[in-house]
Amino acid sequence: MDRVFLDANVLFSAAYIPRCRITRLWRLSGVRLLASRFVAEEAIRNIEIKRPDRLRALVRLLKHCQMVDEASAGMIPSAVELPAKDKPVLACAMAGDANYLLTGDKHFRPMFGRVIGRVTIMRPGDYLNLRGE
Repeated sequence: MDRVFLDANVLFSAAYIPRCRITRLWRLSGVRLLASRFVAEEAIRNIEIKRPDRLRALVRLLKHCQMVDEASAGMIPSAVELPAKDKPVLACAMAGDANYLLTGDKHFRPMFGRVIGRVTIMRPGDYLNLRGE
């Protein structure tokens, strides 16, 4: 079973655009979706600002995600360059024993396709392609 950690921008996009391709993640078999309080709160803050009418949709999506405890950014290898605000995302994916971290965040772009720890960092669309979706 794939353990897939979702960054806030993925959660936000799935709630913001109900029929976007990203929502297929919630229908995949053999996948456990993961999130953390940190990414959930960021997604909620952003949806409340831009589309408060979609907050209920976001909450529904989050109910289908296993919440991972917050983790120390100290577990990230020192060679990994990320802004401080993005380190908790990767740390939680690593601590949650995720196989994949799905994100569209520009700071992760240089890492797309790379494995950090045991976590492969990808765009959501690339993961869906990998799964034949």
